[in-house]
Amino acid sequence: MPYLLVLPQMAVTLIFFFWPAGQALYQSVLRQDAFGIDLQFVGLENFRDLFSDAQYLNSFRVTGVFAVGVTLVGLTVSLMLAYFADRVVRGGPWRRFWSIIFPLLSPTTFFLMVINVVYAFFDTFAIIDAVTHGGPVNATNTLVYKVYQDGFRGLDIGGSAAQSVVLMGIVIVLTVVQFRYVERKVQY
Repeated sequence: MPYLLVLPQMAVTLIFFFWPAGQALYQSVLRQDAFGIDLQFVGLENFRDLFSDAQYLNSFRVTGVFAVGVTLVGLTVSLMLAYFADRVVRGGPWRRFWSIIFPLLSPTTFFLMVINVVYAFFDTFAIIDAVTHGGPVNATNTLVYKVYQDGFRGLDIGGSAAQSVVLMGIVIVLTVVQFRYVERKVQY
């Protein structure tokens, strides 16, 4: 009986995570037309093309700028609270830093890192699509928007799938690092 309760969650996980991830891996090694009729196995050529594309490499920089910018704005509030608490405690600047500022900022910093990495990767898509379409001169072309442009506008399904695989790898690595190593150092 307990296994029947897990079955719906397993189905959702398989249908909405593993199957699309497997399809992205499969399509990333193919060159195909928009309808999937003409399939040609190209191996890692799509990945080589990605890392030699100046626009794709620029989208890494733009995504990083978004992530750093949003994180800095979020930390401003925490720093102001820490500053006011710092004024109350007597002692030298090092004592105040280690007894007030660091304990106050560590959970906030961890939370902001997790949330802002996800935000920079995914939530900026709608704003960029509605306002700038990745322009001017690819200045707002993030990794997620580049996947969309190449896949739906440029009809390069294989290249877009390769970009999705790289993006999925980045998100998995960042998530593992943040939860495995950074969370241990957070003081609540």
